[in-house]
Amino acid sequence: HPMDTFHFITEIYIMDDMGTIVLMSSLDPTVENVASLDFNIPRGATTLTAYSWCNIHGHWVGPTIEV
Repeated sequence: HPMDTFHFITEIYIMDDMGTIVLMSSLDPTVENVASLDFNIPRGATTLTAYSWCNIHGHWVGPTIEV
C-alpha cells in the first residue's frame, strides 16, 4: 500500500480461548501515536488473540498466544 496514505488503527480487542472479549479499546489516531494496550491476563485464560481495525487493511487477526 502507498505509505503516503495516513495509516492508523481505531479499535483493538483481545479474546480468550472461550471467545470472551477480555479487553476492547477505541483509539483516536489524532492523539495516539502507537496502537498498544496494557492489561491483566484473566485467571483461567489459556490463550489470547488480538484483533484490530485498520483504516487500510481492515479487520486484522494477530497470532494466538498461550498464556
